[in-house]
Amino acid sequence: MNATVPLALSPHAALALDAYLSAAPGGLTSCEVASLAIEAWLAAHTPAPGASSARRGYQWKTLFLPDQTRLRMCACGQTGYATVQGDAIMYAGRRCSPRQLTLALAGSGRNALRELWICFPGQSNWTQAARLRTGPAPAPAAAPSPAETINAAAACMAQALQSALTLVGQVSQGAAQQAERRRAGSRRGADLLADSCALD
Repeated sequence: MNATVPLALSPHAALALDAYLSAAPGGLTSCEVASLAIEAWLAAHTPAPGASSARRGYQWKTLFLPDQTRLRMCACGQTGYATVQGDAIMYAGRRCSPRQLTLALAGSGRNALRELWICFPGQSNWTQAARLRTGPAPAPAAAPSPAETINAAAACMAQALQSALTLVGQVSQGAAQQAERRRAGSRRGADLLADSCALD
């Protein structure tokens, strides 16, 4: 289906996005950026077909991670996220174990229990996996209200949109750096050769 559907944005967000994209060399339109943000949000929040989120999850030794549990790891100045979908941990579209996740994000020499942080479904706080191994997992939270669901969807879409804008900004910055690679003191205008070679 290639037909476009009108999408209502706040005037402030629409104007800010259009202004940013008109100055960026990426060539993306606001509709394309909105589509990317919506697709990223749907991919992160669509459960596996036929999955029952109440009983499914990933068993990590003595720690059970229910369906839709999020995992996070910070390494090398970047943060990577994975999600439990059904009975598997999914990272970058592939199934992995906690150890494989740490290898993918930081290479060898990392202990998954110390490096991974866990956020259970319906909760907003992150807890180190090693701490969860010593105590019981928290009880699942009550189902969110429709207003909370809408707010969460809006926050996820805003985060996906911000990621797209960051990508456009990095492309723009890379293009600007290609234009002039020499340092300020190495430019022709900074040459003092003419002054030091005065003719008698």
